[in-house]
Amino acid sequence: MLFVSFSAGAADPIKVLRVALNDIETLDPQQYNDSPSFDVISAIFEGLYEWDYLATSPTLSPVTAAGPPQISADALTWTVKIKPGIFFTDDPAFKGHRRHARSR
Repeated sequence: MLFVSFSAGAADPIKVLRVALNDIETLDPQQYNDSPSFDVISAIFEGLYEWDYLATSPTLSPVTAAGPPQISADALTWTVKIKPGIFFTDDPAFKGHRRHARSR
């Protein structure tokens, strides 16, 4: 017989997202295929671009990207530069060091 004990504290209420939706299937932005998952994902993650529907013709506007992608001559490599000042979420694994989202 195996006994496992977990010690868990209450979640920080400032960091809790409460939604009234059906069950979601995933929080992976690349794997969702249902509307409830998309609704939660779009509340959590901020994308590189978003559609500007108020423009004369709908166009993509940068959100976290610094501008449009740079596309190689063969169209196989797309480079998107990230705006300065964007950080990844803090994680104890990085011992308090802020991690910039850098373009490579």
